[in-house]
Amino acid sequence: MGRWISFLLLMLVGTGWITLAAQTSFTATVDKNPVGQNDRFKLTLTIENASGNITPPDLSDFNLVFGPAKSTSYQIVNGQASNTISFTYTLIPKATGEFVIGKAVARTDKGTLESAPITLRVVEGSSQAAQQPRSQTQGASGGGRGNDELFAEIRLDKKKVYKGEQVIITYLVYSRYRNIDFTDYDFPALNGFYSHNFKEEQAGWKNQLEVINGKQYRVAILRRQILFPQQHGTLRIDPMGISARVDYSFFNPGRAVSVKSNAVELEVLPLPPKQGNFKGDVGTFTMDVKPDRTELEANDAINLSVKISGRGNLKLVGAPEIKFPKDFEVYDPKTTDRFSTASNGLSGSREFEYLIIPRHSGKYTLEPIVFTFFDPQAGSYKTLKSEPIEINVARGTGETPGTAYSSATREDVLILDQDIRYIKPADTLRAQSGYFFGTTLFYTLMGMPLALALVVFLARRKYIRDRQDIVSVRSRKAGKMARKLLTVANKHLQANETGPFYDAVFKAIYGYLGGKLNIDPGSLNRPQIQAGLDEKSVSAETTAALMELLSRCEMARFAPSSEYNPAQDYQEAARIIGELQKKL
Repeated sequence: MGRWISFLLLMLVGTGWITLAAQTSFTATVDKNPVGQNDRFKLTLTIENASGNITPPDLSDFNLVFGPAKSTSYQIVNGQASNTISFTYTLIPKATGEFVIGKAVARTDKGTLESAPITLRVVEGSSQAAQQPRSQTQGASGGGRGNDELFAEIRLDKKKVYKGEQVIITYLVYSRYRNIDFTDYDFPALNGFYSHNFKEEQAGWKNQLEVINGKQYRVAILRRQILFPQQHGTLRIDPMGISARVDYSFFNPGRAVSVKSNAVELEVLPLPPKQGNFKGDVGTFTMDVKPDRTELEANDAINLSVKISGRGNLKLVGAPEIKFPKDFEVYDPKTTDRFSTASNGLSGSREFEYLIIPRHSGKYTLEPIVFTFFDPQAGSYKTLKSEPIEINVARGTGETPGTAYSSATREDVLILDQDIRYIKPADTLRAQSGYFFGTTLFYTLMGMPLALALVVFLARRKYIRDRQDIVSVRSRKAGKMARKLLTVANKHLQANETGPFYDAVFKAIYGYLGGKLNIDPGSLNRPQIQAGLDEKSVSAETTAALMELLSRCEMARFAPSSEYNPAQDYQEAARIIGELQKKL
């Protein structure tokens, strides 16, 4: 029978039904930590996917009760085969205190492997007293544990960054329970940060176990975020709270447990004095400037693309300042984002596309476009500068002298060839009729009362209909009112009035949301905003950006500081309202 099983396994491997696992490991674990002085505990040395002999660590601090006991297992999971060889030692501590079980060595057919050392705490009394839940307070790199079976940890990939430099925060849970179901999360508020969430599929249980103090834990990533600190100093992130139900089964509802993680602190360095046209962009970037053509006729259009690519706070990058000739009609740029999140943070590109219409013929030169950013890796400012762009505009069919052109982006209206105008002579004379009756003006005046009555009738009907549907009226007028308040905010921005600026931005957003969600702005609060935006299927990214902007507005209104960036917040407010207009 055994030969038939061996033959069947060999055939499955040979035909590709089973793939032998290639990953080899050597681990050391204990079944208790801490352990009572008079209690037994087991030290297990395990070789995975290899065969060979082991050299155990120094165990002179313990009495050997039994062992080593050798066991072998073979598994097939999802078509992947693995084998393990375990050596188990049963030990009793000789004294209380903390002891280090050193590295064990395994000499296998895959090479020489070493296990990680284990710090074992031996306490007085029995193992039951040693295993009672305890609370720990640890620093920025440690985890705040509820007990040894379940604990949570907040982890930062950096401890010191510059203002605006991205840092990745990871929320982790370590569990030794076979069955666990998370029932509630309490993630901390990220005051002083602008955040960007990783995709949800990057969360979940890891495939591999982690060994901590000799114990194996399953590890779950609850959430990962990219943070951009908006102020310098020491920023604290409070602990995360987790509630779960463990040890449940079909006949057993299990029990509820709650744990809190550690708190973390991040040291944020201030940026050096500003250089060039720096607007707050931090990261590593490149710039590509490209017009779709440089030869055209007057009144034809050019598309000018300015693409900022790299890694950093791309979501906060604003359109560069470009000096266009006065004869160019320029429309507000279209912004296209291509972002991706990976283990090294946020990267991608933000592209600004300008539609330009030269109104007159001639040769024009676009001055170099300059983009200054702070490189946190180099610790200095860097400036990117494009080449000048030569544009040749030929005379077009639509170009006529003496015509005035204006655009929403220019303040001056240029009128050409108007000093001496051509006097057109009258070549024919016509006698004027002496009868008013039957003329076009006569019938026009006769029809005006009827037309006026019709206009009044339609206007009144619309007024009555609008009065009956106040909700729709408020919703339609919300965008217009928000634009008016943003115009007021822009005036305060130009006058360098930070407090009134943030007050106007705050009122614009709250008034807009109140109209769109049909809630009085005076009674509108954060939970109502969150619920209303979720109901309208607004993206979590836009909602998070909105909440962060409201927090900055509130802080700036009641705690003025020179650390705020009103120009950047003005652009962010306009962008968020534009995004909400598409959904609400």
